[in-house]
Amino acid sequence: MWDILFVLLAFLFALVGLLGTVIPILPGPPFTYIGILFMHFSKYSEYTTHFLVTFLLLTIIVTFIDNVLPVWMTKKFGGSKYATRGSLAGMIIGTVFFPPWGLIFGSFFRSLNWGINF
Repeated sequence: MWDILFVLLAFLFALVGLLGTVIPILPGPPFTYIGILFMHFSKYSEYTTHFLVTFLLLTIIVTFIDNVLPVWMTKKFGGSKYATRGSLAGMIIGTVFFPPWGLIFGSFFRSLNWGINF
């Protein structure tokens, strides 16, 4: 009974992690790693400790790069806080109204527009 619950939870966390690659609000790698942990604790699959530690480190690195690095690089290369906010707004609006291309182009054009106007 618990094994089936763990497999279902693993599937749901993996699905949310996959959605996190498209929806910028969801942190995809941590959700996927939690799904791997649920699968590990079920009887249907067993991962080595080396595998789990390696993927934990990769998850931490990717999450850091995804969340901290863009803000740091924007400040380093002289981007304004308005350009950063505009990029976030363009990414969310582009994702909702023009998927999947709106995610890329909405972010770029909105940050360019707000960076020039303010």
